[in-house]
Amino acid sequence: ICQVKIITMDIFSPYYALAKQLFPCAKIVLDRFHIVQHLSRAMSRIRVQIMNQFERKSHEYKTIKRYWKLIQQNSRKLSDKQFYRPTFRMHLTNK
Repeated sequence: ICQVKIITMDIFSPYYALAKQLFPCAKIVLDRFHIVQHLSRAMSRIRVQIMNQFERKSHEYKTIKRYWKLIQQNSRKLSDKQFYRPTFRMHLTNK
């Protein structure tokens, strides 16, 4: 029973309970894809909650709706090159 040292799995709780029951000595590691997916969905829910605090025609609502991808963009794909963004009336660093 204690021959299995590590189990990689997704976040689905019944899998976790079963793995713990069948392999009590094993360490459970959640796979990266499901962690990123879970965080991405949570960020999206929070973004929508924040957006819904504004009227649909407001500048804030439209800005959050339009630029949501910047929040979730891979940091390696971010650029330090500046350009003017009329929506914010200022120079920003990512397109």
